[in-house]
Amino acid sequence: MPVSATENPLRRYLALPATTRQEQLFTLAWPLAQRFAERAAAHDHAASFAHENIADLHTAGLLGLAVPQSYGGLGANEAEAAQVVELVAWGDASTALAFGMHVSITGQMATAPTLWPEHAPRMLTEAARDGAMLNAAQAEPEMGSPAHGGVPMTTATRQADGGWRMSGRKVFTTGAPALRYFLVMATIVEDAQPARVGNFLVPADFPGVSIEQTWQGLALRSSGSDDLVLDDVPLPADALLDERAPGAPDPRGALGLPWGALIVSSVYIGLALAARDECVEFAASRVPSGLGRPIATIPSV
Repeated sequence: MPVSATENPLRRYLALPATTRQEQLFTLAWPLAQRFAERAAAHDHAASFAHENIADLHTAGLLGLAVPQSYGGLGANEAEAAQVVELVAWGDASTALAFGMHVSITGQMATAPTLWPEHAPRMLTEAARDGAMLNAAQAEPEMGSPAHGGVPMTTATRQADGGWRMSGRKVFTTGAPALRYFLVMATIVEDAQPARVGNFLVPADFPGVSIEQTWQGLALRSSGSDDLVLDDVPLPADALLDERAPGAPDPRGALGLPWGALIVSSVYIGLALAARDECVEFAASRVPSGLGRPIATIPSV
């Protein structure tokens, strides 16, 4: 339900007093949220990915929302980013989920300069400048929780020249149709070395990388949470971002608390706000012939 264009959305969607910075970000995101709301039903019905929404986010500079200003981004902190994602989710929660995953990861890299220093500056710059999206690809049907020792069936095998060959399949790779980079968790296969788990940077345009459209959700149908298929993908030596023993903490673990938890929660809060608004609009406009007035006038409603 679009809100009046003359109404300040801050009064409806921000409970705390707004800073000038928050008002600026809301002003940037609010027209997009309204536009996304107009498109959402068609994409949900067709289970089609809203590429035009991602293009609009890039044009507005929001794919660099959490990217530091030194890399060309907007430099939003966790709270500011979460509020923007919430507003986008009011318009289209599927788009917000894909957008939010990207914001969370870029935010984590921005918060921890020591996280993947060989690649992070380039990825952050590309996110802000080119709209290059990224997301983690971790889940597999057979693996279970990596935090409890789950080992990926996806493998990265060390080659004689120091590079890697990666094969496997990942599920629930949200935003897959729009991603430029995948952060893939794989089991490292290397001669005379114990089993280890690593995160690898895999560009979407590398040979052997493909997306299989498998997402058939009852909700968030246009989130593009499809399967990532890796068929003997050649990777350079520096594609390995980090490694650890099975069951050991992921180096991004602590960063996921402020970024991952807040961003994902914001998607569903925005979705709930949209559902609330839809209910209010229906109650205010539904006039049964036997009643002769909106059902909102009924005390029980």
